[in-house]
Amino acid sequence: MARFIRMSFLSDNISSVLVFLFFALSLTYPSGYVYPAIIMFLAGIYVVISNRRFFETTDDIKKIIATFLVFSLLWHLEVFWHDQALREHDKPFRFIAAIFVIFYFLKYPPRETAFWSGIAFAAVAAGTIALYERVIIGVPRADGFTNAIQFGNISMLFGLLCLVGIRWAMHKQQFRSLWIAVMSIGFLLGIVASFLSGSRGGWIGLPLILFFIGQQYFGVVSKRIITVVVLSVTLLLTTIYFLPATGVQGRVLEIFHDIEVYSEGVSSTSTGTRFELWRGSMIVISESPLWGMGRSGYEARIAELRKEGAIAPSIVSHSHNEILDAGARRGLIGILSLFALYFIPALIFYRMLRRNPGSPKAVAGLVLVFSYIDFGITQVFFAHNNGVMIYSFLIVMLLTFDSDDNAMYEYNVRGLS
Repeated sequence: MARFIRMSFLSDNISSVLVFLFFALSLTYPSGYVYPAIIMFLAGIYVVISNRRFFETTDDIKKIIATFLVFSLLWHLEVFWHDQALREHDKPFRFIAAIFVIFYFLKYPPRETAFWSGIAFAAVAAGTIALYERVIIGVPRADGFTNAIQFGNISMLFGLLCLVGIRWAMHKQQFRSLWIAVMSIGFLLGIVASFLSGSRGGWIGLPLILFFIGQQYFGVVSKRIITVVVLSVTLLLTTIYFLPATGVQGRVLEIFHDIEVYSEGVSSTSTGTRFELWRGSMIVISESPLWGMGRSGYEARIAELRKEGAIAPSIVSHSHNEILDAGARRGLIGILSLFALYFIPALIFYRMLRRNPGSPKAVAGLVLVFSYIDFGITQVFFAHNNGVMIYSFLIVMLLTFDSDDNAMYEYNVRGLS
């Protein structure tokens, strides 16, 4: 049996296929990312059990493991402490699963091509689905096989990573022009999918992230390519905004209308509801600042505040803000663990970028973190399975896939035996 597992699932080729499928199925099939992730997790368990030296790894990997472990355990503790349903353990456990996948990839690192081609496939698929839903079916907001907010933001993330991937494609020895074209199309369609979803929260940080990517590659990529990219992005965004069929202009103008009527006491709009939930969350945090109230306690308190007239959200929901949600559910400790989940990976990728300027994997890692911080302003992204899985597994993949950047690590991951 052990030999069958080793022959079937434990190889660089298989890990590469699993990475590609993780992305390819993420937005094209309901919860499609789960199936390759389960295989990665089981393979990781096998590697850990069969390998006595699995703790011998880099300091960066150890920091990620500790960060995932602390964030997950605090979340599990919240579920236990506040007597929540057993199903609430599911999302925090996925960070534990990602830790096992680290050891699988350290032993059998997936190829870099599998990562970037998977990202490109996912972005192109997302754009195609969004165009089909909006143009052919005529739905108000493209949502794929998840909700519109998750679909739009994840599509934008994949599109931005394709923009980063153009730098990787420029160094391909074979089919260089084809790879550049694929990444460019993936970038454009990922952004299109985001706008056709109408998920405005992801648009807030888009200019800053685009500026960051451009800053990293200015002087490294030719001015001709930068000019083409800038003109293409400008033309794309302008067209999307002014073309009535996209509905983007209406979604943007709706924000200003919502803010105006909120100042007049109307909170039943999308923006007004978020403002009220934010206000309610701050009340909850002030009442239980250290440990929080847990999910059930938070929702019960929000319902009470709504009944008392202290707040007036149109629904009782999570905070629609990642930081406020962490504070309301797990208190100051929860906020600190969330900051660690953001900033420790960001610091690792920043140092990687300092050592290797222009490194696509380092830029991609920072874009991932910046995007999640952006998404978290108006959405609790970690309240959704795809939000948890894509963040944790992408960090693992970026730190372990087989590329020239791995030369910076002191430990030879293939030395595991």
